[in-house]
Amino acid sequence: VASSKGRGRRLRLAFVDFWPGFEDGTDRWLTRSWFEANLPAFEFVPDPITADIVLFTLFGREHQTLRQRGCQAKLIFFTGE
Repeated sequence: VASSKGRGRRLRLAFVDFWPGFEDGTDRWLTRSWFEANLPAFEFVPDPITADIVLFTLFGREHQTLRQRGCQAKLIFFTGE
């Protein structure tokens, strides 16, 4: 996956507002480590401000704060439905 910002650079991906158990791996079905194992072309970053893409769910409001602050990342709503 190449970005238009830097030839050959992997896109940076961050997660915000995910459900309990997503980050620490206690969810039985879908966790951050699942994404990391199945999307090797991405660089996973902890800070959404430095990300190219931010995945978010309905379990918080940090995505709204990012938008209000003018975050340049693409915000993508993730749903399990």
